[in-house]
Amino acid sequence: AKVAGQKLSWAIGSVKPGQKVALTVDVKATKTGKFNNCAVVTADHGLKAENCALTVVGAPALSLVKTGPASVIQCDPITYQITVKNTGSAPAKNVQIVDNLPAGMLWQQKHQVIRSQVGTLMPGQAKTVNFTVQAMKTGTFTNSATATADGGLTAKATAQTVVRIPSLVITKTGPAMRYVGRNMTYTMTVSN
Repeated sequence: AKVAGQKLSWAIGSVKPGQKVALTVDVKATKTGKFNNCAVVTADHGLKAENCALTVVGAPALSLVKTGPASVIQCDPITYQITVKNTGSAPAKNVQIVDNLPAGMLWQQKHQVIRSQVGTLMPGQAKTVNFTVQAMKTGTFTNSATATADGGLTAKATAQTVVRIPSLVITKTGPAMRYVGRNMTYTMTVSN
């Protein structure tokens, strides 16, 4: 083909009756949208034919939201919710969520990594997964999740949870010595 900007042209020569000549052009879209690609053939004696092909170019995109409790008691189960959504204009294929739990948290009492296969998400479609973990110690935990899909798509989200442990302390004060028949006052203080 002779190339002039975005225009390609070929000199085919003679085409016999019933003969077909096929030309194949491979192109790559650089943006999304609707594209009308037209081809025109001309020949001697003013012969002309035109045909167009409409192509819609879309691109998938992922967003990820992760939520969980802001604080819990160490013995309480911690439930996180992760929602992945295709915010693009084409299907997102082979979507997977991976959650790498921080040190001190376990899923099903033994796993540090949680994987969830989502599959294909159509444009605007979302999928939510829930899972419950247990904290093995106290502290502030930042839990990060990543969603991936074909074509190098990725999205990340985090949720932070503070794990505390209750600790009861009681103090009791009163007089060290008292005479018989006299009232005694004791003060008890309970604190966490």
